[in-house]
Amino acid sequence: MNKLWKVFYVRVVLALSMAMNLDSRVNAQAVNHQNQNIKGSVKSQSIGGKMPILINSSTKKAEKNYWATTPECFADAQALYGRKFKIDVAATQLTKKCSVFFSEHENALITPWLDDWWCNPPFDSKLAFLTWAYVQKSFFKTSGMMLIPFEPCTGWWEQYVEGKASVVYEPDGRYPFLESDGKTKKSGVNFASCFVLFTPTYTNETLRVRFKRGIRSTNSINIGVAA
Repeated sequence: MNKLWKVFYVRVVLALSMAMNLDSRVNAQAVNHQNQNIKGSVKSQSIGGKMPILINSSTKKAEKNYWATTPECFADAQALYGRKFKIDVAATQLTKKCSVFFSEHENALITPWLDDWWCNPPFDSKLAFLTWAYVQKSFFKTSGMMLIPFEPCTGWWEQYVEGKASVVYEPDGRYPFLESDGKTKKSGVNFASCFVLFTPTYTNETLRVRFKRGIRSTNSINIGVAA
């Protein structure tokens, strides 16, 4: 490994470490805030790296890391992106959306991603995947799109999305998810999602674009990616 790659590797490791550390700190802050100000059975986790908890959930935490993207959601993302995705960087054999994919057995967080990547990251690792997506567009000059919870007023969003992503696509409602079998519709999804676009052509502002679900039928082309 030459000197340049050693420096690059160290920077990436530090960035990922910062992501994990921030995740822990903001979650602790959120818990303190809840204990002081929130009463009753409805809970709100407004900051932190975990999925927002809007109501008490009986879903096991580990299961949420395997929730799959519906075909309709993926088709909308691809229509907004403007061309087909070539690799799914966080999937299983049952949930993959591309023929080429990274499963949990490959380490997607230390491997360069092909251009035109798609990512529905495990909820517990979304900050690490956002960090690595930023590395992809900054160092490897690749483009791609990520499906994440829409939480623009949180600390993690401000640090990992705002000013780093090119475009945030906000749907007119919530997308459902599928169970880990990639077929069964998940019931009780209690949070909104959005598509986050990363491109190497991004300058210094993250655009916000509202759209209606089902946009796949209009053959829309994303303004951030050349066809």
